[in-house]
Amino acid sequence: MARRRKRKKVSEMSEEDWEEARRIFGSMSRRARAVDRAKKGKIPKYYDTWKHNPSRYDLPGLDTPGRKGKRGRKGFKPITKKEWRRIYEKCGGTPKENPECWSRELKKRR
Repeated sequence: MARRRKRKKVSEMSEEDWEEARRIFGSMSRRARAVDRAKKGKIPKYYDTWKHNPSRYDLPGLDTPGRKGKRGRKGFKPITKKEWRRIYEKCGGTPKENPECWSRELKKRR
């Protein structure tokens, strides 16, 4: 009778497993990687689960949301004309003329 192979938990992954995971993730298209990083998937208990369906599951530190990249600012929303006029009058000029004041006022919006 054949022995059943023990499944490897994500927490027990070796460096070779991480290299394989990076290779699998890197073989996806650029768009697929961006979409995968943007959405939050379940973190599987076993490495094989992710390996057979990497777009559905997330490995911590590899394809979880929040990795560095062009994701935009957290909490960023466009400024309205009314807000722009208010800050312009308060700061006495445009963002290029008085960047410290504009930065301070925009941070208050968050």
